[in-house]
This record gives sequence, C-alpha cells and structure tokens, in this order.
Amino acid sequence: MAHKERFPAVLTRVMIIVAITLSTIGGMGYLAYGANVRTVALLNLPDGPLISTIQALYVVAILLSNVVTIFPSIRIIEQAVFQTRTGKYNMAVKWEKNSLRILVVSITCLIAYGGASDLDKFVR
Repeated sequence: MAHKERFPAVLTRVMIIVAITLSTIGGMGYLAYGANVRTVALLNLPDGPLISTIQALYVVAILLSNVVTIFPSIRIIEQAVFQTRTGKYNMAVKWEKNSLRILVVSITCLIAYGGASDLDKFVR
C-alpha cells in the first residue's frame, strides 16, 4: 500500500483473474458432468469414505467461517442500535450486544434451514 493510487488497477486485475478462474473451473465441471451438475460441487463427486470425509470437513469449514462473514453485518446493526454505548465497562450493554448477536445468528440459521431446499435459486 505504499502506492495507494495503484489500488484500483490492482483490484481490477485481481477480480478479472478470479472471474476467469472461477468461470474456467465451472465450465470444466459442466463439460465433465453435462446437465447432471448438482448445485453444490462436492455432491458431484463419487461416493466413498474419502469423499464423505472431504464433505464433512467442508461443512466444518463453512460453519467456522460464518463468524467472519457475519461480523460486518452484526457491527452495522450494533452501531445502529447501540450508537455510542459500549459494553467495555458496562456489563448490561455487553450482554445486550451478545443477545443481539445470538438473535441475528439464530434468524440467519432459521432462514438457511427454511431455504435449504431452494438453495439453487440463490446460488445461480
């Protein structure tokens, strides 16, 4: 970041490389499996203990990454609800924030559970 003016160009190049890579891998998947490609790529793999282990590890990785992906949303909601109040020295505010976080995660889980059968509508 010594040359901040170069950031837009670097970001554009990186995004183009990522888009090309994902499109190429996706295209290869369609070439390999044809119209029988399933929404979740790991479901296209043949059955077996190794594949089941990979799928289980993928589930664990998704669960553990939920904290990172939901953090910005929770911070925005907290700033709107609590504004300048902080839980650093006030236990009541701290537990109010924790309760809000639990509520947001619970609502997200309910939406995910309810929409699990329609996942392909959101992935495309």
